Amino acid sequence: FVHATFGRLALLPYQLLEWPISVRDPVIFVCDLLLDMFIGYFCSILGSFAIERTIATHFWKWYERASASTLLVLIVAELTFMIPLMIGSALCLLSVVSITSNAMVYVTMFTISSLVFLRTYFTNLAIMTRMESGAVIGNYHVAKRFQVRENVLVMKYMVRIAILPACLAVPAIGCCLF
Repeated sequence: FVHATFGRLALLPYQLLEWPISVRDPVIFVCDLLLDMFIGYFCSILGSFAIERTIATHFWKWYERASASTLLVLIVAELTFMIPLMIGSALCLLSVVSITSNAMVYVTMFTISSLVFLRTYFTNLAIMTRMESGAVIGNYHVAKRFQVRENVLVMKYMVRIAILPACLAVPAIGCCLF
């Protein structure tokens, strides 16, 4: 939301003071890039979240310590999907690639993001089921069980929260592109 807000706020002087708007204006370019990245962010948020949850599952001892490097995981997970989307948006705004190509990048990132999310969810579900079926001496940790259970519950809630906005956004984005 911050990207889209800054993109809109930067345009206020152009609208209020009736400054001329040029396609080559760097402020307009950055605003368009921020608005385009806003759409891209929502196409990739599931994948970013899934990467972070995957690391939380497999490196749970380190993750549970909540050190400063844990924040680095969140930043890297976000940038994993945002950098390709930002490059695609910039190339589209510079007319290097078509808007259709940019839309295909979004669709591809959304598909990859969703598949990574589903894989992470089912992996955590399988681990949780295995842990609930019986503890193996030397291979059972309460902290790991809580981490996996937290992952499954948070991912379920995230899907429930994301369904309505996704259903509303798909037609809007489709109208924008065509």
